[in-house]
Amino acid sequence: LLDLMLQSTVEPTAITFNAAISSCEKSNSWEKALQLLRVMAQEKVQPNSISFNTSISACDRGMQWEVALQLFSAMLQSGMDLSTFTFSSAMSACEKCGEWEMSLQLFNEMLKNKVQADTITYNTTLSACENCGKWELALQYFGMMTQSKMASDAITFSSVIGACEKDGEWEKAVQLFSVMMRHQLEPDTIIYTTVISACERGAEWE
Repeated sequence: LLDLMLQSTVEPTAITFNAAISSCEKSNSWEKALQLLRVMAQEKVQPNSISFNTSISACDRGMQWEVALQLFSAMLQSGMDLSTFTFSSAMSACEKCGEWEMSLQLFNEMLKNKVQADTITYNTTLSACENCGKWELALQYFGMMTQSKMASDAITFSSVIGACEKDGEWEKAVQLFSVMMRHQLEPDTIIYTTVISACERGAEWE
């Protein structure tokens, strides 16, 4: 439909392109999303934050962290407002591709710019901490979540417990498991296995 529109005398708008980019994002077609951004420039239609956010999300789904960061940088340079969704998508793209340090850098940049983090953003950050083996940082961020009264879920606890288990902090892993149970969150097989492994390391399997 967009192709037909471009061939006709009807001038497309940012709303038109954003709808097409969103369609690409939902169908995991990150390359087509980027192509549409280029076409916007050719047609002299100014991309907005929605255009970029949706394209970054498409890159996240397509596990294209470098492209996601290029789009993120383009938003910064153009002076666009960076939202929670912007950071969350860019961080997720990095985290999925094993670029955990970069994901943590983005989170720190998010806090510096006073952009409100949500549960999804924190969970991505905690997962990065787990994979980096930074259990103390994971506990720090978990504490920030608690202080801000943000809802935590099973994914939250799985990452923090996993971070502690990897560094042999079995007592903290068990404490977190107890907190999770008090929150009436249902542990899955992975969480049970992680806690048991932590206790095994600490010779506290009973």
